[in-house]
Amino acid sequence: MKAKQVKKTAKTVAKKVARAAAPKIKQLQKAAKPYVKKAKRAAEDLADEAAEKGREILKDALAAGSKQLKKASKAM
Repeated sequence: MKAKQVKKTAKTVAKKVARAAAPKIKQLQKAAKPYVKKAKRAAEDLADEAAEKGREILKDALAAGSKQLKKASKAM
């Protein structure tokens, strides 16, 4: 077999394998869909929780900084 023939045969085989695998791939995607939804929802919840905690920390830091400024201004 020449290189061109091998390449053409390989392409043909790859196409046939892809066609044969397509239904199985779709079935797996369909089965995985609810898990992907749950994972997305969990990630969103985690991000919201992290943002909320970040806001609380920032708020506390700003309050502490303001107290320090008040003390420094009184000391002067």
